[in-house]
Amino acid sequence: MLRIRFELHPDPDASAEVEALLIDEIRRRLRKALDLVYCQRHGDFPTITARGRVGDRFDFHVTGCCHEFVRQVKWRIDEL
Repeated sequence: MLRIRFELHPDPDASAEVEALLIDEIRRRLRKALDLVYCQRHGDFPTITARGRVGDRFDFHVTGCCHEFVRQVKWRIDEL
């Protein structure tokens, strides 16, 4: 199963509600694009770590079982 983690940098101007909505939207989009994606060779699912600040750009770090699979997942994320 796809694993999604968040590493948020505090933003004093953003409310907890806004942060929760943003996290839910990012999670929904990632799941839509990647929920059934797994490595055909090893059978593993990716782990995505979203890093950033609410109201700013997020970076996505992908870990997986092999370089080729990580590359495929990054390509799908770039298409979002």
